[in-house]
Amino acid sequence: MGSYNRLKIQINCPQCKKKIDGTLQFRFGDIWFYEYKIGDYIKSNDSSEELLDYLVYCILEDSICPYCQSQLSEEYDMLVEKGRIAHVSLMKDYSIYLKENEGDYIEIRA
Repeated sequence: MGSYNRLKIQINCPQCKKKIDGTLQFRFGDIWFYEYKIGDYIKSNDSSEELLDYLVYCILEDSICPYCQSQLSEEYDMLVEKGRIAHVSLMKDYSIYLKENEGDYIEIRA
């Protein structure tokens, strides 16, 4: 994947229901192994990224539950609203990322 940024999140294991600290990797904004949490603003030299909304492809670094060893979902959507990380959810459809920006993110058009 080369350089990427990281987002610290908490997820629930679907099997044992325990909370797990996780890290998502993504390529959006200035890319240089920056660490973020939900609510942070993305560092970017592109001022247009601060004005628009994006859906960003993310992948979970460790997809095995440390408690019960079950497989966790690996792919996530990260919503970035006007430069700020607003929300993360399980990815529903990877094909939307195949249309632009090397599959890393898409602009959400109103």
